[in-house]
Amino acid sequence: MSRWVIADLQGDYLNDQQFSPQASAFFQDEANRDRLSLRSYFEPAQVAIVFDHIASIIHYANAYRLQEDKLTALAFDANEIQGLHQSLKTIGVLDDSGLLQASQLAFFLIPENAAVFDVPGFSDYDTEVFFQLYDIAKAIEQTIKAVDQALKDYSDGQQTAILEQVQSVLGIDLDAVKAVSAALFKTETNLHFAWLQPLLQDANALGHLDELPNDMHYTQAVKRIRQLALLISQQQLDINEISLFLEDQNLVAKFPEDLILPDGLTSVDAVLASEAFIYVFKDDYYWIYEVDDYTLIDKKTVVLGIKADEKLIDRQKRIKICKAAEGRPHPPIVCSPCSRTSRCGVDRSLWHLGGGEWWVSLCQICGCGRVG
Repeated sequence: MSRWVIADLQGDYLNDQQFSPQASAFFQDEANRDRLSLRSYFEPAQVAIVFDHIASIIHYANAYRLQEDKLTALAFDANEIQGLHQSLKTIGVLDDSGLLQASQLAFFLIPENAAVFDVPGFSDYDTEVFFQLYDIAKAIEQTIKAVDQALKDYSDGQQTAILEQVQSVLGIDLDAVKAVSAALFKTETNLHFAWLQPLLQDANALGHLDELPNDMHYTQAVKRIRQLALLISQQQLDINEISLFLEDQNLVAKFPEDLILPDGLTSVDAVLASEAFIYVFKDDYYWIYEVDDYTLIDKKTVVLGIKADEKLIDRQKRIKICKAAEGRPHPPIVCSPCSRTSRCGVDRSLWHLGGGEWWVSLCQICGCGRVG
């Protein structure tokens, strides 16, 4: 039915999805409720509902526009009102639809700016026009704040609902759930996203999980949260004690990582992490792991015919690692501190570790690098 209403209003009251100039005056006059005409299968009571609904939309929209009745009260005639709108559009205050430009909002929220506001051709009314625009700016600001608050309340409600479900499983206070979740997921906001997003990504078409999520970091974090919850429950720790060992003792950073070193390697000289890769350095060589699951994707030698090595080659192709001789990544471009050069033409960034002893250039697109 709404489509029929929109079709019937085209021409006289609507231009596509915009109200026509005469629509505002028509729907603000209650005497016109009985004059609105729609196709025959709309009963009079239904037509009245449509009229009232459109009138409420126009009334709400007028709070964000220069109102003709206020300009008429300043003795503006129709031509002067049109000229004022055109001048305000010319100086960039209003957009083509007559709404206050977003870039002008801050200016019109400061009453003192009335002293410097000037409308070409209407200088005698600069102050009056400014404060009409000030009222519009205040209305917009209040609406933005209301929308922000509504979204925040909705998000907070979602987060509380999810964390209360987690609380029922972990058996600890809600504040404790928030604290350990924030520490393990490394975020202070939108904790419900951290809990739900990996589950939703791996859910089937019915919204059910057939197996554990593929995100290793997520499953590891959940496992550690359960371990911490057991500790908190056993020791009867309050939120202050929880904050103490999470923050002051930096407990989360002391958890081990499940990164398996290459065969024969028992220690490393340095570890470098980027957004996509982890570089492990030893002597004059290094190895590359994917950040997502700590899979080794580069090693000194690969042998065709060995299943593990063939999987590694396929994985390298999938993530588009640039390779040169012997399957190694191509050399980096100039390293300023070391004055070393290469033939890499891909965008890259340089990292330097400890007095220029180690350096590596990492292509931000493909993730390749080389130690010099």
